[in-house]
Amino acid sequence: MILKAGSMQTNSVNNLKKANILLIEDDEIMLECIQEFLKIKGYGVYAADSGEKALALIGNTQETIDLIISDVNLPDISGDDLFRKIRKDYPNQKFILVSGYISDDISKLTDNNCKLLDKPYRIEKLEALVESMTG
Repeated sequence: MILKAGSMQTNSVNNLKKANILLIEDDEIMLECIQEFLKIKGYGVYAADSGEKALALIGNTQETIDLIISDVNLPDISGDDLFRKIRKDYPNQKFILVSGYISDDISKLTDNNCKLLDKPYRIEKLEALVESMTG
């Protein structure tokens, strides 16, 4: 299932979309909640429930993806493998990798364009991290 934000809600202050975000999460409830939160905050949101669907979306979208927020533990591909596949074609792609357990392998992926977010997290922490990477 690949979901495209229907109306791509805009920021009411300046009536411009803040940034386009690709959200990759296999937990349907988390996917829907975070997607809705980001839309309310003024972001354009694409969502995928697997790595394969995310890769297909990246290959087919005509809009720039400014930030990818991805769960590390996906059913079809590990978050670090997905990260490496995307970074191969888009070396400066910005990421937030989300996991309940941050391994040394995942920690080594961090750079100026890749941040880690430990689960569980408060939505304010996600918001601040997204804002710092897209603002």
